[in-house]
Amino acid sequence: MDEWEFLKGKGGSNSEDVRVNSWNEYAKLNAEQRETVHTFAADCVGVYLNDVLQFVINPQGYNYARYVMRPADDEAREESATEYRRRWKEASEQLPAFYLPAHIAEQIEAANLREGEEFTALVLDDFSMIATTTRGKIIRATPCEYAQYKDAARIEYLPKGKRKARYFYIHSGQNAVIYRGALPDVPDRIKYTQTNSPNLREVNFAGMNAKEYMKNAIAWYAEQGYKPVLDTVQR
Repeated sequence: MDEWEFLKGKGGSNSEDVRVNSWNEYAKLNAEQRETVHTFAADCVGVYLNDVLQFVINPQGYNYARYVMRPADDEAREESATEYRRRWKEASEQLPAFYLPAHIAEQIEAANLREGEEFTALVLDDFSMIATTTRGKIIRATPCEYAQYKDAARIEYLPKGKRKARYFYIHSGQNAVIYRGALPDVPDRIKYTQTNSPNLREVNFAGMNAKEYMKNAIAWYAEQGYKPVLDTVQR
């Protein structure tokens, strides 16, 4: 815990991932997204004895040895920092870009959903963990506050073949997408997984598989040329 002036301002973390422009953006990523980002301790201080690396100090900007690593003998190797950064930058270029949703109010305004317009919505319920598909004609889509969520919207619609209007809410942090038009149904190969028994299938749109189902369904619609006008799924 001794203070050393030469440590002041050294250390910190960095990344060469081209999908992340700043640490503010990195902070907005969810846990799943962060797992795909390679980060490293940067501008650290190596301590040598008889030309052998003994410690690596990451002061994190402070003037004391806040974090200290003592590498095992088989871990102590040297590599060009330029080459290291280039390698991880090129690796990140092969990965799909992150999607960080805009505010729902902004998306609603940009979508300009008109009364009587057909739509298809995929929504994952936070509590039941069931992904449902809703089709109908828009009555109105209104930004609002919902429960503890300040960024939300109320979607009022008329289901196909019905006379009575219904509504549902979407909110920030939720997995929901809305498309223009009455889209075809998601194929069974995405909805279900065949088990060892020929008469039993595992449901993918409910429970622990539901979030992955949403991503697969959105990817399938994208393959068919459909792009959502509202998308809250961070990925």
